[in-house]
Parts: sequence; C-alpha cells; structure tokens
Amino acid sequence: MSDKSLDQLCINAMRFLAVDAVQKAGNSHPGTAIGAAQMAYVLWEATENPDVVLMGTGSEVHIALEAGKLLQEKGVSACVVSLPSWKIFQAQSSEYRNGVLPLDIRALVSIEAATTLRWERYVGTDGVAIGMSGFGASAPIDVLYEQFGITAQPMVDEATRPIKEPQP
Repeated sequence: MSDKSLDQLCINAMRFLAVDAVQKAGNSHPGTAIGAAQMAYVLWEATENPDVVLMGTGSEVHIALEAGKLLQEKGVSACVVSLPSWKIFQAQSSEYRNGVLPLDIRALVSIEAATTLRWERYVGTDGVAIGMSGFGASAPIDVLYEQFGITAQPMVDEATRPIKEPQP
C-alpha cells in the first residue's frame, strides 16, 4: 500500500470513527452526514451573509456554536465552520473553499484547545486564533479552558472587534 493510500485510509477512518468522540453539535443539516463531509463545512449560520466566521476543528466546535448564538442575540450575523481536516479542505476546489470561508469576511476567529499554530492561514491578518499559548498545563479541562480563554465569550469579543474598527 502506498503512503498516499495509507493516508487516505487513515483519513477516512478518522472521518467516520472520531466524530462521535466529541460533543454532539446537532446541526440537523439534511444530506451528507457530518462524518462524511468534505472536512470543512458550514455547520450553522444565522443568515446567508454572515459578518463573522467562527471556526473549530473538533471538540471545540460546540464552543463556536455557543459563541455564534451569543453573537446572534447581539444582532451580529455569524456562521460556524467545522474544519476537522485542513489537509482535505485544502484539496477541495477554490470555489468550495471560498464558499465555506468567504474571502470578503474580515472577522474570522478560530478556537482550538491544542494550539493556535497554523491557524493564520484561515483567520488571516485581521482574524484571531484562540487556543493554548503554552505546553504542559495540567488541570481539569474546564479550568484550562477558562484560564486560556477557550470559551464562547472571548470568541464573541474577538469576532466583534474587527467589525468595530475602521478598515485600513
């Protein structure tokens, strides 16, 4: 078996088996099951033309959903993107990628417990990546999430920041 075939086999296994290991998002989206999607997709949106895109890769997606609902309550149109495989997402057509992450939206916020490393590709220069800023912290997950700002409120705060500032 070639390395590429083995990679694809592992990716497919991850798509179908690992999805159930995280908190259920429950997007009630008809069609393709969440585990069989193109590994980056709009999970929820307040309107068809969002002002803000919130992103997560797995267990943090429910935090992005919570932040999206808080933004909606404030009158800010948000969408939540689940992006569990950057590699598969990058292999999609530019039309598909731009449909998931529109080029004209400046307010992009990602959240990931592990690290903020490499999120700049998706949040751009105006967006923000929220995540652990160090390695080796040890505490119950709720304590770590609160300490490192891996909660809905920091996502809301960061998502509304670029909207308030004038464009350069």
